[in-house]
Amino acid sequence: MTITKDNYIVVYNLDNLDSADFASYYAVERDMSYINSDPSSSTGSIGGVNWQVDGQLLGIQCSSNEIFSSESDFNTYVLNPIKDAIANSTTLQEIDIYGIILGYKVPGGFYDGDDVISSTSRVSRINYTFEKQVKNKLYNRNVFKRFDSDDASYALICSRIDGPNLQFVKKVIDNATILYKQLFANGKFYIDPYSDIHATGASDYTDLLLDFKDNILPDLNLSTWETTFMDPYIDSTIPFVEGDSFMWSWFADRSSTSFFQNSNASRVFLYNADYDGGFTVRDENGKTWPFLAMDGGYLLTAGSMSNPTIDGFLNPNSFFYALLRGATLGEAYLFSVPYLDWTVSLFGDPIPLCSFDSNDIPDEDVINEHVVWNMMSKDLAKTAANLYKKGIELRDILDEVVDVVSEDFLNTSNSGDEDSLDIVLALLYPANDLYNQNKEIVWKSQLKSLVNKLFDFPTFRYYYNIDEERPSVNTYLEDHDFKVSRLLADITQDTNPIAEGNLYDEGWWQFEFTLNDDNPTEFTNYHFILEVSDNEDFSGILITKNSIGITNWTYEKDKEVFSNITYSGVSSSYIGRKIRYESRLDSLAGVDDYLTRGETYYFRVAQYNLETSTQYSPRVYNDIIWT
Repeated sequence: MTITKDNYIVVYNLDNLDSADFASYYAVERDMSYINSDPSSSTGSIGGVNWQVDGQLLGIQCSSNEIFSSESDFNTYVLNPIKDAIANSTTLQEIDIYGIILGYKVPGGFYDGDDVISSTSRVSRINYTFEKQVKNKLYNRNVFKRFDSDDASYALICSRIDGPNLQFVKKVIDNATILYKQLFANGKFYIDPYSDIHATGASDYTDLLLDFKDNILPDLNLSTWETTFMDPYIDSTIPFVEGDSFMWSWFADRSSTSFFQNSNASRVFLYNADYDGGFTVRDENGKTWPFLAMDGGYLLTAGSMSNPTIDGFLNPNSFFYALLRGATLGEAYLFSVPYLDWTVSLFGDPIPLCSFDSNDIPDEDVINEHVVWNMMSKDLAKTAANLYKKGIELRDILDEVVDVVSEDFLNTSNSGDEDSLDIVLALLYPANDLYNQNKEIVWKSQLKSLVNKLFDFPTFRYYYNIDEERPSVNTYLEDHDFKVSRLLADITQDTNPIAEGNLYDEGWWQFEFTLNDDNPTEFTNYHFILEVSDNEDFSGILITKNSIGITNWTYEKDKEVFSNITYSGVSSSYIGRKIRYESRLDSLAGVDDYLTRGETYYFRVAQYNLETSTQYSPRVYNDIIWT
């Protein structure tokens, strides 16, 4: 199930009539329920603070102050009443709550030392105790999926619709309603990758914005306007915007209402990475970006209530990667914010989708055709390895029968027991027939046509424009850094000879598995322990490999692109990606991982968290050595 408006509740200030008016207005505009399924459980109280439920609307009796002085006060007047209502209202229990919208005159955060913790960030983690600047495990996921119940158990999508007066917040709702109905953005994209900030990480954030500009922004098919780098000590800024749908910039942290000129396009999302833009949105003379953005017609924006550190700024790659794949704006935000229980706030309506007149987005499940060819080569080699092993085993059976015949013949000549000899001789003929039907020359001839077609395919598929003689499969293997099994090479050596450098060593193997989410409640850096045995019960361990301090471990950093695993391990961002260990043979280092061709081995892998010394349940696989 994907997230819709039915998965949201709207929180308002029970003691403020304008706040209640806002909630009703929003519910009507989004066609939300405001009728209780069980009126008897529609009200309650915790710690002397009352709450009231009307369908998807939740009123809490709280102060109208924008920022509380402590977490304790925030919990008393905001967090705990929301939790209590969700736990005790039959109406809310019937809703799969994936998101919470904090409404007009609901507090926006609280102080924790010098930091101002955002209410949207804290309420997002409503089911967990406060842990300042906790890493968001949903951030920058490399295998995309829509927000679901598993994600909601970790963090909710939470935004805030607030401002200096009721008219202001109703205008924000109206702006969002336009996009909610048309689901399309075609305005200009303004991007400013440069700043005059020289703090740690500043150049990294500029590089991130430039990477987005080069690699994802073109997929939006929007006209763009970008600043030009002038000097590391001069902040290149956007002078104004017009005809705009998006703006992503840093670091000039103040502007004016004249910045937003005419736009016939929907203004969708604006983000300026700075240190305090989200501190208040209730000042009608405000000059910070979140206030100006909403006042200028943007339906969604984000800002920091206090310094989030540069590595806490939003990631545009994650944000638009999600939007292009059908995520709502609220989902895209949650996937792009690095930390929770932290200072960054989301303002506006998180429910709308936003589509683009964009290029075709590659299907996440489609595999590159060269990778498919390589997979076919390995699978065919496994077939050859099974036939190879079958031939050896049938030859062993024949040899054992011959040995028994010889012994019985000698015994019979001494004892006269000719009946036993007849029985054993009866076994000899079928054993010999089975071996002759499966011996090496036979199974190789059975596979030869198929292997030749496999080796011929890439030369016909990819080199048809070459004027000179068609190259051999070796050219293809070298162009793509592929190798093939010697079992296959032996089959076609007379018709498609494979160069020595394009062959795997006999006994070489590679173990591959998918990174699991073994710790769903936290962002985790995973390491791995691999054990190899020739027994299914692992009574004898032949090889043990730890991903710390041992080379030949890689992870799928990008789709079908592997990088070495470092000491930090592989993060939760790569859940669903592949992990590999490749066997080693190094006589100088005394390392020999190679195994016996045709034998089946058992592979047991356990993920673990180095920081907490937690090892998770192992998974067991088996595979034949096909090289």
